[in-house]
Amino acid sequence: MVKLAAAKLQTRITELKENSDNRASAEKKDDLLQRYLDASTQHPDTLNTMGIVGMLMSTISGAGDTPASTTGTTFYYLLKNPDTLAKLRTELRNAGVPFIPAYTQTRDLPYLDAVIKEAMRLFPLVNLPLERIVPAGGATIAGHFFRQGTTVGVLPSVIHRNEAVFGEDVKTFRPERWLEAGPEKLRTMEAAHMGFSRGKRACLGQHIALLQMKKLIPALVMKMNVSVTPYILLEIMN
Repeated sequence: MVKLAAAKLQTRITELKENSDNRASAEKKDDLLQRYLDASTQHPDTLNTMGIVGMLMSTISGAGDTPASTTGTTFYYLLKNPDTLAKLRTELRNAGVPFIPAYTQTRDLPYLDAVIKEAMRLFPLVNLPLERIVPAGGATIAGHFFRQGTTVGVLPSVIHRNEAVFGEDVKTFRPERWLEAGPEKLRTMEAAHMGFSRGKRACLGQHIALLQMKKLIPALVMKMNVSVTPYILLEIMN
């Protein structure tokens, strides 16, 4: 991945050097890589060459591995809860979803949406503390005072198990919680859901990821009878 990102960067730098006249610069590509380069020019102390490579790696890989892993997680919970799987299959059939659905046919299905949210709540794939630096004057957070300059953060998995937000059954896979909640409660739950992070840290590829999952999961549910198969682990003795 590093080699691929570095090669893309070097190719673009070469193109820019070869087309450095005013006419060519007016035709400069308007894509994420170009914006990274522009930001590096404007803020070289913040975003250097290795930083651009890192941004490119994140851009290339973000909508690949994470949706695949989240899809696997979703099926794990569906197979552990066959009643939930049956409800999802019923919703898909009632909506007339074909074996290979278009995104427009699945994007607004409430139970499918709740299933994905609940799977991401119980198993947030990117479980990082999402640090922030306390500003001047300090801050009181959860009843504790932190001096300015202190780095603070909280894991999404901790937020997702807050009983005051999600209920006493926070350890249970129950998509219905997203459908039963009133407007105010739902707003609080949505604000605490960190599957794609929040605010300035929100995942840039979340819409692509949801598109992939809302096509793939229904396709597998409608086309295949999936079940948990027990297996035996054999240890080979020397």
